Amino acid sequence: MILKWKLPMSMGLTDEIFAVTAMYPKKASIKHGVYFYGAIFLTAFFSWVIGF
Repeated sequence: MILKWKLPMSMGLTDEIFAVTAMYPKKASIKHGVYFYGAIFLTAFFSWVIGF
């Protein structure tokens, strides 16, 4: 993952998201890892907003 994505993505990293991404290290390290992390961050954020 390149630096311009690491800085904004680090703002959404919580212990819950780290635990989920640690279970899938291959998906996180592939070329489209930004989309993998982004999808998890957005899912967690909207779940928090909705109240699940």
